[in-house]
Amino acid sequence: MNTVGQPYTQSNAGYGSQRTQYNTRVESSADPEVNKRLFRIYEILIQPIHDIENAVNNIESHKERIKQLENHNFVPKFLDLAIKVVLFLVALFVLHPLTDTIVYWISDMFDGFLGIITELLGLLLSLFVFVIIAFIAGEIVHNMINKSLGPQKQPEIKKENLEIAALQQQIQSTINNIKHAIVFVPPAYRTSDALSFFVRAYHNSRVDNLKEAVNAYEMHMEAEHTRSMLKEQIKVLQDIQFQNAIMLDELDSLRSDIWLSNYICW
Repeated sequence: MNTVGQPYTQSNAGYGSQRTQYNTRVESSADPEVNKRLFRIYEILIQPIHDIENAVNNIESHKERIKQLENHNFVPKFLDLAIKVVLFLVALFVLHPLTDTIVYWISDMFDGFLGIITELLGLLLSLFVFVIIAFIAGEIVHNMINKSLGPQKQPEIKKENLEIAALQQQIQSTINNIKHAIVFVPPAYRTSDALSFFVRAYHNSRVDNLKEAVNAYEMHMEAEHTRSMLKEQIKVLQDIQFQNAIMLDELDSLRSDIWLSNYICW
């Protein structure tokens, strides 16, 4: 469900609930009967729009699930590490002659000047080469395993896609049912939160028409934003006070240590 302060999401707009034209200008009507019917329409629209919002959120959840299934790793980390270790040992055994070649090449480069250091350097370099080979081979094996086992997730992905299709059909059906009524709602306020606020304000005699309801809602939104900022500032101040308390305790402890040290010296 959309949060207060966010009239409608791009996803919600994409399903058509924001695309109808707002061509019925009734926001400043002084006719009590017109306003009564208007807010009755809003009251009826709350649940369908709430259903659309939930369906949109569910679609996003299913899409995220599909992404997780497509990127599923069939090789646990410990097994991946074990594969790389085994490949390293295999490379070390099979390519062992390469070690002597590298050591000889480095020794020849320095013309034996560094003696054992050059041999050690050559050994380390050869081990580094084996590690790189094992890592690359391990990644290849890793990807081959994931690719071969990937089709196992296809039924789940298909199920998620069917769920998405059903939700999209539900959204379209709901939009078709309310398309003649939603034209009375300004596009920026076609959310269950905004309409619920309008209806509550009207029933509580805070507003008499749509224009007053919109102004009251905007003031409410601004107050919510201010309240949220104040909460964040209070939290920051509380953190500062906590840190100051810790610092004062440390200073008191330091003073006690200094006093004790001076007392002993006397």
